[in-house]
Amino acid sequence: MYSEWFMQSTATVPIPPVVTPPPAGGGLGGGTSGKNGDLNNSGRVDITDLSILLSHWGQSNVLGTLDGNPIINVNDLSILLANWG
Repeated sequence: MYSEWFMQSTATVPIPPVVTPPPAGGGLGGGTSGKNGDLNNSGRVDITDLSILLSHWGQSNVLGTLDGNPIINVNDLSILLANWG
């Protein structure tokens, strides 16, 4: 009886698409400096990059994120701060 209920109650869950992370140095600004978190391509990760990241906080489907998932969140902030300077 339980197995019949289980078979009837389970639904197919759609699989989310695979997100390809941007290359190193990529992100909101498509950085090319080679530093992950350098969103404005200045050659360093600084307060300007932090401002850019925070101004897109919680948004999805922007030009890219630092961790490759579609939402700007604490993971992106951690990457930016780890590359600060």
